[in-house]
Amino acid sequence: MTVNHQTATPVAPIRIATLSPARQEISYFFNGHYYYAILGPNPFKFVALPWLDEKSLKTKECFLGDDKTTIIGTEFFEVPLRRSKRIGKDAHNYFKVADEIYSASEAPCHFELQPHKEIDARSLKVLDEDYAVDKDYYFSRWGARLPAHEVDYALSHWDLLDLLYKKLPPPEKQSRASFPHLKADPDKDDLDMLSVWLMQQDHWQKYAADPRFYPYWRAYFKLATRLYEISKDASIYQQAHALAEHFQPLFVVEPASLEKLSELYQLADAPELYAEAQKFLADLQPENQIFTPAIAELLEQTLSSKLVQSAPVETVNYLRQVVLSRYQMQDKAALKQDWEQDCSWFVDWQTDYFQRYVLTKRQSAILDSDSDPIWKQYQNYKHYSLLNPLAHLQVANGLFITVHHWHHWTSTFFDHEQQGRLARAFYIAEQFFQAIEKHGYEKELLEKAEKIEMVWLCGGLNHLRLYCQQVAKLVTKQNDTNGVE
Repeated sequence: MTVNHQTATPVAPIRIATLSPARQEISYFFNGHYYYAILGPNPFKFVALPWLDEKSLKTKECFLGDDKTTIIGTEFFEVPLRRSKRIGKDAHNYFKVADEIYSASEAPCHFELQPHKEIDARSLKVLDEDYAVDKDYYFSRWGARLPAHEVDYALSHWDLLDLLYKKLPPPEKQSRASFPHLKADPDKDDLDMLSVWLMQQDHWQKYAADPRFYPYWRAYFKLATRLYEISKDASIYQQAHALAEHFQPLFVVEPASLEKLSELYQLADAPELYAEAQKFLADLQPENQIFTPAIAELLEQTLSSKLVQSAPVETVNYLRQVVLSRYQMQDKAALKQDWEQDCSWFVDWQTDYFQRYVLTKRQSAILDSDSDPIWKQYQNYKHYSLLNPLAHLQVANGLFITVHHWHHWTSTFFDHEQQGRLARAFYIAEQFFQAIEKHGYEKELLEKAEKIEMVWLCGGLNHLRLYCQQVAKLVTKQNDTNGVE
């Protein structure tokens, strides 16, 4: 395998291989600074690999390596590739590295090798998808073992597997909450089923930060309103009101659900609840969708509520991002003009939010299209003086991840579309450097920037700046040639 160390750069990386050492594909790249692997997508993860010898670099089965190194997944050993091999077939594999045996974790989007000191490397043999044997023991894929002397060696292959299944049975599968299925024309049974599903605490805790949860919440109130209008069944109204009380903090995240609930209150002749819902909606639907102090207060109440605090820690970040992406926030001048006299706390609050939360968190992937809410939000705020310079790097990094994700596993080089997207990522990253030159910077900001994948894979901020400048010059030259102002 030949990798041209002279031409590979972070702007033009080379794919070395795409391999599947376990139940997921892992792609390997070289960019002139690092060999690295990417796995994912939930979330995507980049892992730096040791420097490999260009002349002896090759793949072997599901391994990558050279005359000094073996790489399995994202883990590497100072063992020549020729001394490593896979023992097994299909999904049931053991890896022999020198005289040691390993197996891979089956956790999705995560790769970790487990050592097996108890297995004899010389005699190990995989029997099928679940069982293996060495000179002393039979082993199951889930970690159980049985002394070999307890098994009749005269058994046929299939009788042996049947015995192992009885002696070393697979662990019971834990039941997992799954999303409910509604009929094409949902009825009262669907409504009751949704109510039970939504009100189960373990479902809320599992799916609170999952965007798939909220359409079911909306569907419930829409269905409840329609069925109540037809039947005037008091139990429908009572059930819907109870669910609304339970999930009340979430209406700031899902105003569409509140609109349907408001209709239900009107149909049920509940004027006080209807008026309260209408006031809530008025606060959540301001003129021109400008972010207001009322929305800020409602958002803070939601994020600090017992309901949200009972959910996984990532729920707060997810719900905050959903709300922030719905409204247009103002830059410093307009913010002070509209609110400083009557609501000075809101000026400070929104300024702080820009610095801490607006596009400053890692994005797993971003598509440079208005269909992507993160990209659309960046287009709205990229010229704001309040925008944290780190946001430019996070958006650039999201594009950088997207390029690697969509790169075809049979191609050595990125295609024209992905090359353009990668160049756009570096062009956006250049805005980070311009921002910190214009507004100043702090040591803490640079320390955070250094931890972003796109930065450390380029060899640090100084190297990244050089590549950004190269791309910026090329873009400027192309614009001049095409007559773009």
